[in-house]
Amino acid sequence: MPLLLLIFLVAITGAGLARLGESWPLQMQREREAELLFRGQQFRAALQAYQAASPPGGPDLPATLEELLEDRRTVPPRHWLRQIYADPVTGLPDWQLLRDAQGGITGLHSRSRQPARRIHDLPVPVQAAAGSEPTVGDWRFVVAPQPQRPARPAVTRP
Repeated sequence: MPLLLLIFLVAITGAGLARLGESWPLQMQREREAELLFRGQQFRAALQAYQAASPPGGPDLPATLEELLEDRRTVPPRHWLRQIYADPVTGLPDWQLLRDAQGGITGLHSRSRQPARRIHDLPVPVQAAAGSEPTVGDWRFVVAPQPQRPARPAVTRP
């Protein structure tokens, strides 16, 4: 009887561990996707703030991500990001940058082609590219277009 009980206990423990082994990678992927959304939103907010603080006649968007760390267009310099975040899916700071015609960074996305588990209820500013099987690399973190600023009238002094 104790041997039968031990075999039954080992079988139940094995089934529980097998179920845990199946859900663990799924949970890890969900956490990486949530972190990707957070970091992408941080970059998007920094790009938006950089664009909003652009002086007239200067570049509206940064040419490199490092310009978000220290914006030297003003005195004292501004810091839009604390660090250049790594892509949580690839583990590297190897973001695919989206640029405008002048070379400014308008947004970014992950280089990963891993299928996305989260396909609904994405944050509003995240643009998901259309495709047959969505991937996390399809999530675009893009700044909103800045309205054209009116030119400043020349100041004349008598």
